[in-house]
Amino acid sequence: MHNPAWDAERTLVELLVEDSPFLIDSITVELHRQNLRIYQVIHPLLQITRDGQSKITGIENFHNKNTGALESIMQFHVTYVEKEEDRQALARGLCTVLEAVRLAVADWKPMVARAEETVHGLGEAPNKYNKKTRQEVQDFMRWMKDNHFTFLGTCDFVPGENAENLKPVSSSALGIFKLDYPRNGHKVKGINILTHTIPLFANDDLVNFSKSTHKSLVHRHGYMDYVAF
Repeated sequence: MHNPAWDAERTLVELLVEDSPFLIDSITVELHRQNLRIYQVIHPLLQITRDGQSKITGIENFHNKNTGALESIMQFHVTYVEKEEDRQALARGLCTVLEAVRLAVADWKPMVARAEETVHGLGEAPNKYNKKTRQEVQDFMRWMKDNHFTFLGTCDFVPGENAENLKPVSSSALGIFKLDYPRNGHKVKGINILTHTIPLFANDDLVNFSKSTHKSLVHRHGYMDYVAF
């Protein structure tokens, strides 16, 4: 990130990461969250090969087939950021967003696999749930898996110390539940922050819905949906 001498009214934000879904929209949201206007985005994709020390040994257009990884080069021309402390805050915010994107994308297949396990598990739900109810919830879960829901994180819960709370299982965390969120100068795992907003459902339904009090860092900056089975 730097303020170029040839343009005193713009700050350039430059990033180089392995290409993945959600990059441009997630970064755009973070720039807007920090009250920056985006004037231009330059975003080439290149096939890059590197040696064991991560030094570049070859660069090709991504249309050419080779063994190199597809890397995303992004340059954002944004509102001039004068103070160094503000540029550092922007850099920290962008690093958190990029890590959230990385975790959500890297754990997507395991999250889908866990959703499939849930589908099978619902078929073995207690007999107090009739067959029609079980089938309806299973069909809903399959619908979610069929690209109708963006899985950002998942975890399991066990009963807490009393009947009024649930306790998240840290080892089960996937996606953004593994993210280190900055809080008061410290890092706190997402599973210990995001799950605080999940209520203990009073009803005994097979599926429950809730809205998070936290906005997503990935893809869209809206309040996240919780779906509990």
